[in-house]
Amino acid sequence: MSIRKELASRWKPEYAKLGVVAPLQAHMNGVLDVRDRLEAKRAELQGNRELSDVGRAKAMRVAADAEAKHVAKASRALRLARGKTEQQRAALTPTVSNKGDVAAATLRGEIRTALRGMDRSKIAAIAGDPNTDTIVLEALFEAPGWLIGVDTTTRQQLLDIVLDRHAGPALALLNEQSEALAVAGAAVQAASDTLAQAAALGNAPDAFGKYLTLVAPPTEQEIADEQSVYRKDAVVIDALSLPAAQRSSLIDQLLAANTAEFKAA
Repeated sequence: MSIRKELASRWKPEYAKLGVVAPLQAHMNGVLDVRDRLEAKRAELQGNRELSDVGRAKAMRVAADAEAKHVAKASRALRLARGKTEQQRAALTPTVSNKGDVAAATLRGEIRTALRGMDRSKIAAIAGDPNTDTIVLEALFEAPGWLIGVDTTTRQQLLDIVLDRHAGPALALLNEQSEALAVAGAAVQAASDTLAQAAALGNAPDAFGKYLTLVAPPTEQEIADEQSVYRKDAVVIDALSLPAAQRSSLIDQLLAANTAEFKAA
């Protein structure tokens, strides 16, 4: 199975209703087109007996430079979607409501000290217990995991346990977004690998990033426009996913906001 077919089979129809990741489908298809064009160009050059190896390498570099902007743009869109998903996940994390409360802060510190001496399974049981007090959850996630003796992976697992109990639907949505991001990320990576090979960049870890910066540098206006379009597309997709009554209410709110803005002007 080709990479295109494999990724197409992994891209679920439900992703079209997720405003954060739905716009990535066009970028995914676009970078896979880039990959196909570069592969076709390589085959064409290999069949040209009049070119030397150096000539073929130069021609491939020209083709790569012409395609780089598409991969760079898709990479930026992917970073935007990943950042938004991380923000949404962070927003679900239990946080301290009143950081000025010294007594509560002291208690949270004592709770972390107690947790640090516990077995991980015991900490997981506390996180998953519906009767666990809120301040315990605040203490658990207020500070880095090492303060309670757990690594980053374990801390994330504990957070998933808590979110599954307190925000199950929201967590399911984020997990679905993460699945879509993985598919889009695989497409961008496949295209990036083909582009790097076509440009003969070698194996230096920072070579590809420097190459994109050199041949496809975005302007500040391009970045601002891309972010604006991404936000607009995401909002439209999310709005279309709402029930009819909620969409109607949203339209009324937007019309009211526009009217107020026109009157103020």
